[in-house]
Amino acid sequence: SFTMLPKKNRLTTEEVKFLFKKGTSIALRHFFVRNRRNRQKESRFAIVFDKRISIQSHERNFFRRAVYEAIRKNFQLLTEPLDVAYIIKPSLLQEKRKNIESCVIEGLITLQKFYG
Repeated sequence: SFTMLPKKNRLTTEEVKFLFKKGTSIALRHFFVRNRRNRQKESRFAIVFDKRISIQSHERNFFRRAVYEAIRKNFQLLTEPLDVAYIIKPSLLQEKRKNIESCVIEGLITLQKFYG
């Protein structure tokens, strides 16, 4: 089972829209990562999963929860507070559950190098 990311570490819809306007983008194997420095004490995250990728809500929810769980366990890899939106690509649906976490970690490490 998955544990949700605390509310203080999640972005609102409005903040995600702002991030899409003002953030920079990094392309990874299974994600696009929109990101921007924030003025908060902690990093904040959102998962964007388009309905066109999977019509089935249970599948979207499963992957969204799996990505949030991987972020919750590993976001301490970021030393500086960022706003981050993981935009899921269709290729993630082919990944096994245990590999999702390593894909998320790859994104966090890339961000840390980008800002570090």
